Amino acid sequence: MNLQIVSKFKYIQNFAEKAARFLQIDHLDAEIIITLKQGYKEEVWGYCDGDREEVNIELLRNSPGHKLSREEILMTLAHEMVHAKQYLKGELKSINDLNIKWKKTVIEDVTKQNYYDLPWEQEADELEPIVYNNCK
Repeated sequence: MNLQIVSKFKYIQNFAEKAARFLQIDHLDAEIIITLKQGYKEEVWGYCDGDREEVNIELLRNSPGHKLSREEILMTLAHEMVHAKQYLKGELKSINDLNIKWKKTVIEDVTKQNYYDLPWEQEADELEPIVYNNCK
């Protein structure tokens, strides 16, 4: 069995399948579930959580005062697909609500860290435009 991607929206499904091939995770025995939500309380456009078997990605349709375009949704999905790769390959692992294991290093209390300094976010920020441009 290969990677299963689940989304109600065809354009999201197609993009995620291309991104999985591009990120070389399409051969893994796992599942990625992608949902499109109306909004969050905080101002984030996407969220990803998971493990080596299942990843859940939530994408935002609207943020305060802004309706996201299809391009913005797919750019966000590109970023979250990098996180999916990190979870599925065991590079990123949630230890508990505060502590994350990145490769072989435990990052304690991520809430006290600068978001942009987190190594998994740096990788996702770096790869986001590359994934987007190769998979759109």
